[in-house]
Amino acid sequence: MNPLVPTTQGGHAAGIGASKEESMLIAHEILEGYEFGLYIDGETVARSIDALVGSNQRDLLWRSLSGWIRQRIDETLDRFSAGDEVVTFGHVDPKIAHDELAEMKRWRKLAKGQ
Repeated sequence: MNPLVPTTQGGHAAGIGASKEESMLIAHEILEGYEFGLYIDGETVARSIDALVGSNQRDLLWRSLSGWIRQRIDETLDRFSAGDEVVTFGHVDPKIAHDELAEMKRWRKLAKGQ
């Protein structure tokens, strides 16, 4: 088990089918929640991953996130491996969360040209 890997919370529906404007709003709301103390660093990163998982505007949403959030997402995904056990505390099926993180890792590798 990798305790540093954020789990999806089953709440990624906010990003599903998101338009360009909605993707920008999602990124803004996540950062605003962090700035107002609603989320700590790790929660901000986890919520950003959740939003990216469900977004059909993933590239746009990625570019809309603050640089430090993008860096932390990349660091988190770099630590994630296919053999990791994902703990979700009942929020979502661990297999689904694992598969979503694996897909996010593939997406980032492609985006970075690796």
